Amino acid sequence: MTGRSRGRFGVTVASAAGVLLTYACGSTEQGSTPAVNPGTGDDAGSDAPDSPIGQADTGPGRPDGSADVSEAGDARTPEGGSDVGLTADAPSPVPEGGVLCNVQETWGAPTSVLTTAAADQTVFGAVTPDELTVAWASSTGGVVTAWYADRASVSDSFGTPQALASTFGSLSLDRVSLSGDGLRIVGVSAAGTSFVAAKRSARPGTFDTDDHAEFAGLAPEGVTNTYATPLLSSNDDTFLYLVVSSTSDHVVYQSAGGPPWSPGAYLSPTQLERVGTQYRRPSGLSADALTLFYWDETSGSEFIAFRQSPSQDFSVFASIGPLTNAVPVTSCSRIYYSVPANGGPAGAITIVYADGTAPDD
Repeated sequence: MTGRSRGRFGVTVASAAGVLLTYACGSTEQGSTPAVNPGTGDDAGSDAPDSPIGQADTGPGRPDGSADVSEAGDARTPEGGSDVGLTADAPSPVPEGGVLCNVQETWGAPTSVLTTAAADQTVFGAVTPDELTVAWASSTGGVVTAWYADRASVSDSFGTPQALASTFGSLSLDRVSLSGDGLRIVGVSAAGTSFVAAKRSARPGTFDTDDHAEFAGLAPEGVTNTYATPLLSSNDDTFLYLVVSSTSDHVVYQSAGGPPWSPGAYLSPTQLERVGTQYRRPSGLSADALTLFYWDETSGSEFIAFRQSPSQDFSVFASIGPLTNAVPVTSCSRIYYSVPANGGPAGAITIVYADGTAPDD
């Protein structure tokens, strides 16, 4: 596609009632209400499907240690950690050149790229921004395996899937994430209290070096958190994850400036909060870090969230439908996600991509 215009500050989003509402990112027009607010309406979560990943520890209140965030004015600083600068202040000016993703993007028909092997259950994890490496996790007989596949160019088929060696540690059935260059992979340990991670020197190639130490600093000494759903940013300077042992419903955290990673701060919008045992699970972050894709278990839908800068919270939200665990490529004009492998092996998924069309394309 050519001639894409990605700026979208001052956007119009359809509400659940079909009313068009105009937003300046960070606020709504005076007298209007947010177009999308999953989990807070009368219908939210009433018919939500079971989590494809499984349930984790939950509870009311606030998290402990690194997961405990103090509030002073609008800045939020995790106790025992560094100030990551997330604020609820008035929005900053529009970034030069606008943003990559568009809240009014429409996604075309899916194109299949890979169908996974038979399993009891399979969860799509990640694709690198250059579309040359994909990763997922599967569970068979109670044993979880992380898988990855590489290709030389976007026009090629992916090679034979490779399994991450079990010597790096036992895994939970959860999303696995890739670094933007495809040289690092990370998943959640079977106990949920740490991350399983490995790295390699080149693509294609085998992940052969343990890398879990870069995540050891997420909790201060003496604190044990339970984690889920890791997400590395494409430029490798931001790490998002869930603290499911949090005693607060604010469970989506962001750590910046790594690796190695320091204790993060939670993202405060109610649209990202846990609702009972249902979560909003980040699945992809745009290359400019201004758009978050996440699977909303309360509605069984993928959502996108927008912010004006990586140091601010997300403030505009919209559903893009049942496009499970969507991940954007560098341009944000294409997303990868998963669908059931209809006619394929039992418990398998098909990884697909769809191209987007912005209103002014």
